[in-house]
Amino acid sequence: MIRKIKGIVSLVVLSALLVATLACGSDVAPERVETVSPQAGSPTVVEATVPSQEEAQPPEAETPAQPAQTEYQVGDIIEVGDITLVVLGWSLPPADDFNRPDEGKHFVTVELIIVNRGSTSVHISSMLQMSLRDDQNYIYQIDFVASSATGESVPEGELVPGERMRGQVGFQVPDSATGLVFIYDASVFDRGKIFVDLGPEPVSVEPPARIEGEAQPEAFAIGDVIEVGNLQLTVNGVSNPPGDSFNRPRENYVFLAVDLTLTNKGTEPLHTSSMLQMKVKDSTGRYYNIDLGASIAAGGTTPEGEIAPGESIRGLVGFEVPADAQGLLFVFDADIIGEGKVFVALQ
Repeated sequence: MIRKIKGIVSLVVLSALLVATLACGSDVAPERVETVSPQAGSPTVVEATVPSQEEAQPPEAETPAQPAQTEYQVGDIIEVGDITLVVLGWSLPPADDFNRPDEGKHFVTVELIIVNRGSTSVHISSMLQMSLRDDQNYIYQIDFVASSATGESVPEGELVPGERMRGQVGFQVPDSATGLVFIYDASVFDRGKIFVDLGPEPVSVEPPARIEGEAQPEAFAIGDVIEVGNLQLTVNGVSNPPGDSFNRPRENYVFLAVDLTLTNKGTEPLHTSSMLQMKVKDSTGRYYNIDLGASIAAGGTTPEGEIAPGESIRGLVGFEVPADAQGLLFVFDADIIGEGKVFVALQ
């Protein structure tokens, strides 16, 4: 009876020592331990293997390699899919009576050129595709007040094959923001993002004279009757109204009025919008939106709204353009009715 109890005590002591050794995690080599069987009392050899500390640690997970983010510079010619993008620089436009930044912020505008090198039209959206980032990784979206302060058109809308578009996009950023990077997000077309380091100070570079794949769009002439789906369009003429005491062009600018007739040749009503569909473009790729003062100075009414089947409407659409602008085209964007773009040479 006493021998049996001793055997049990020995086994308990051995188990406790083995558990303590494992819990401490010490680097102990395998060893042979003798104990007494509680039944027969004969020595029994038990081999206990204690893992080393290195074996007890789980393997470290491998950190996947992060791809390097490519940052371009102002003036670089960047190709992404069928698009070529060039950031020409950035500036700090001053506030005016109508366009002012929020307290503690200032305007930043980025000028860029986009060329469609492909064989089909593409669509550009400043709101969906363009933003700024600072060195604290804060993101700033397009600000329409800042864009208006430039007096320039925002690069936006349909870009036909070979066409060049030039414009400026505006942002509001905190006065403390530094290290600005312009981001063009082409992931809308499954092409990823482009990052352009703007540098520490405002800068401007000359645009490339020509970009590979660029071509002048085919243009109609004044007086041509142009069929755009069920819509018939004719530019009857162009003039430069001098303005009056209330509506005058800015210095080094002139008013331009386009005399336009629109006819609905279909069996369903059509809707037109001078603001959304009518622009003027120059040889550098800059677009000019309709100008209310120029339209009033022209003394007419813009062709606008619903056109009933068989109906024709005629009106004057006014623009303000640089006095030295060359290669002016009237652009009618029928994309909202699914028919594409029309160009009419004005010079």
